[in-house]
Amino acid sequence: MAHSLQYSETPITRRRGFTLVELLVVVAVIALLIGLLLPALSKARAAGFQAKGLSTQKQLVLGLITYGNSADFAIPGINTSGRQLQRIVSTDISKVDKNENLPTQGWDWMTPAFGGDVNFPLARSERMVYNFREYADPAMREVFVSQNLENATQGTAPAPTMQELANRLGSIPAPSYYMPSAWQLQGGVTTPPSDNTSPYGQSTQAKAVVELPVGYRPRLDKVGQSSNKVAIADGHVNVLEISSPVKLDVGIFTTPVDREFGAFASDGPIRKDSLAYGEGGADLKLSYRHSGRMNTAYWDGHGAAINDDDSRNPSLWYPVGSMFKNSNAHSSSRAFFGSGNITFPQRIN
Repeated sequence: MAHSLQYSETPITRRRGFTLVELLVVVAVIALLIGLLLPALSKARAAGFQAKGLSTQKQLVLGLITYGNSADFAIPGINTSGRQLQRIVSTDISKVDKNENLPTQGWDWMTPAFGGDVNFPLARSERMVYNFREYADPAMREVFVSQNLENATQGTAPAPTMQELANRLGSIPAPSYYMPSAWQLQGGVTTPPSDNTSPYGQSTQAKAVVELPVGYRPRLDKVGQSSNKVAIADGHVNVLEISSPVKLDVGIFTTPVDREFGAFASDGPIRKDSLAYGEGGADLKLSYRHSGRMNTAYWDGHGAAINDDDSRNPSLWYPVGSMFKNSNAHSSSRAFFGSGNITFPQRIN
């Protein structure tokens, strides 16, 4: 019997691909999700930068407090560690490149705050760049090129000058934090002194805004209510004026005349023409760089982010007993003390 072969015909299933319309829909959905996620990720990143910057500030203040506790409550700066530097520079400038614990300039409070605990570079220029790099706010991305440095050629070979270092590296990082200059000055005297032993006081312009009390000295026990006094704050000084860019002063010893506070201090946000914090200044976005707020660290060791209006409170930036005199003051500062000639109590909210 003949058997016929029977074939079972199984239909071939073809895999169906995406149509162009479906691909475009998928791409659009992915783009929409990215658009929704990026702002959240950006905010989280900014919040991380703000938290890290504030943590660094508090660490720096603890260093200042430690320094003061071992140096008869002295606040490092132009009238204390800076005077020591001035005496060394006047006798043998080469020593600034042979002692890693020496401040890099008169206003430098950072190096003394950590002297002995940090292995700073011997060369003064490298020590300054180390401070700017190691104690930096991650939100501060600004840099200085060589032509935007002032007093940058001082030094002794073979140690590089700041100018040479900037040329070698291409740029140097901008400072992130500044100490209000009032803490380093002395009340009742004028700047600059005529000799190497007299204390540095306020300039005439500075006194017209807020005048320090006659008895003030740069000491921790003269500050007043430490929880209400800003020790260091965010800031930036590389602004463009009408004529030319303002330069970063990196001089070994800088006479503290009006608007010249080296690379470590500022005149604070009370003056309306402050380089870092003045009314309508080009620097405001960089000084208030955390979503319109600035990080501040206080003499008791705590930190806080404050907005523009709150930062204009004069009592935050000067010792108790200072007098608000109103001349050339920021408009928001007048809201705290009115027409002027008001002596600061312990605290003003």
